[in-house]
Amino acid sequence: MEPYFEAQVAPEAQLPYVANVSWPRSGHHLFVRLLHGYFGDRFGYCEYHVPRHRPDLSCCAQAPCGKGGPISMSKNHDFELDMPVPETPFVVQYREPLAALESEFELFVRNGNPDNERAFAEFARKRARVYRAFTAKWVEPDMPQRTLVDYAELVADPVGTLRRMLPLWGEREPDETRLAQTIQSVPHVSVRGSRVHVQPKSGVLLDRNVEAFRYYDAAFFDELRHIALEAPVEPLPQRARRTELAKPAVVRANKGKRRFFAYVHIQKTAGTSMRAVLRELFGPQQVFWHGEDGILKDAVEAQGEDFFERYRLVGGHFDAVYPTVCAPNRPLMILGMTRDPFEQIISHYEYVYHRPENPLHTTEPLIDLLEADARFAQHSRNIQCRMLSAKPRARDAMTYLTRRPCLLGTVPASQAFVDTLADILNKPTRALPRINAGSKGYEERYGDPKLRALIDRISLEDRMLVDAITAKGGVYANLRPRSGMIAPLGHGLPARAVDA
Repeated sequence: MEPYFEAQVAPEAQLPYVANVSWPRSGHHLFVRLLHGYFGDRFGYCEYHVPRHRPDLSCCAQAPCGKGGPISMSKNHDFELDMPVPETPFVVQYREPLAALESEFELFVRNGNPDNERAFAEFARKRARVYRAFTAKWVEPDMPQRTLVDYAELVADPVGTLRRMLPLWGEREPDETRLAQTIQSVPHVSVRGSRVHVQPKSGVLLDRNVEAFRYYDAAFFDELRHIALEAPVEPLPQRARRTELAKPAVVRANKGKRRFFAYVHIQKTAGTSMRAVLRELFGPQQVFWHGEDGILKDAVEAQGEDFFERYRLVGGHFDAVYPTVCAPNRPLMILGMTRDPFEQIISHYEYVYHRPENPLHTTEPLIDLLEADARFAQHSRNIQCRMLSAKPRARDAMTYLTRRPCLLGTVPASQAFVDTLADILNKPTRALPRINAGSKGYEERYGDPKLRALIDRISLEDRMLVDAITAKGGVYANLRPRSGMIAPLGHGLPARAVDA
C-alpha cells in the first residue's frame, strides 16, 4: 500500500473525505486495506506523515486534509497533540492500553532497541502517560462528528465494524458479498518475541493475550492501566511526546551503528520487481545494487566506512557471507526470496539460453546439461541454500539462518514479504510490481519425467529449504536470533539429507 494514492474515478464518483486520527498500533493499516479492498479505485488515501515530506507527491501537508476530492481518508497520529479537532466527520482508532503498549514495545525492539524487562518498564511508563493524554483529547470527550473504532472490535467483528463505518463514505447499503471477500483476503501479521509471522489471505484474526507477554507482571500492568486510564493528564514535554515509538531515522544497535540490510538476489526469484520496491521502501539514494550501481567490492574499498553511512541496503547476486557485507562489527539483516526449485532452474535456464552475453549462456538442451553435469548444472546445484548461507545442505543452511537476523520469503508470498519488511521498517507497505514475469507453461514444455528427476536430484536441499519457509506461511522473519536452534525454521527436518 502506497503512502499516498488518489482515487482513480471521475469527480462525481469520488467518496466523501473522512479524517482519521489513530493511536499507533491500533490497526490503522488494516483498516485502510479493508476500505481500499472494498471501494477499489474509488478510495484515495494520504498517510500524511510521509507524503508531506515528499515533493513528488501531491500532499497538501495539512491535518485534517485540505484537499478532499481524490483523497477519501488521511491519517494522523497527532504525535504533538496539537492537531485541531475536525468539524466534519472523522474516525478515531484506539486500542486497549496494555495490548497497545505491548505491541508498541515489539516495534521498539524490532527497530534494534534493547529487549529486557527494564527497557520495557521505562518504555511502557512513558507511553502510558502519552496514551492518557491522547484518549483525554480524542476518545473521552463527547464529539458528535466523531466515530470511534476500537481495535478489539475491529479484529473480533470486522464485518460489523466495517458495515458500521461504510456509511461515512456514503455506502448506506453495503454489498455483503464484496464485504466478506474483502475481509477474507487480507493477510494477518503477528509478532511474538520479535518474530514476525505472516499468514497471507487469512482474514482478520484476533491473537494477542497480554498475560502471555514475556515481561507480564500483574502488579506492574495494573500500574500501567492506572496511568493510561485513570491518572491525571500530565503536560508532555515538547518533542518527548513521540518517545521511542516515532519512526527512527535509522535503526541503531551495537554501539550506535545502524542496522544494515543485504538483499541476496537469487537468480529468477522476482529480483527485478523486488529491487524496484526496495528502492521505494529504503529510498533510491540509500540502495546500492551490485552490478547496476557499480561493483560492490570496489565501491567499499574506495569509500570505506562512508559507504555504510551513505547506503542502508545493498543488493545483488552475491551470497549471504560475502566478506564485504558481513563485517563483524556491523549489525546486519539478510533479506532474500526463494522459489520452487523446479521453476527457478527452468526460468534461469531460459534466461541464459536467450542471452549470449551471459557467462552461463548455452544452447544445449537442459536435459543434456544435467546429465553431463555441465557448468550450468553445477551452478544450479542447490543454489538457493548456497547463496543464502554458503552451505549446500538445507539443515546447515537453516541452522545458519536461524542464528542470524534475516527475512526470507517465497515468490508466491512475495507481497507478504514486502508487507513484513515495511512493518519492520515502520513504513507504509508498497505494492510489488510485476516486472519480467516469466512465461507460463513450464510443466508442458519441460514435462519429461527424466528431466524432472534430474532437476529434483540437484535441488533436493533447496526443496527442503523452500518447503520450510512455505510452512511458515511463505515468510520467515528471524529478528532476534537464537544460537544453536534449528527448530524455528527447519522443524522436522531429517538429521541428514540425501546427497544431491
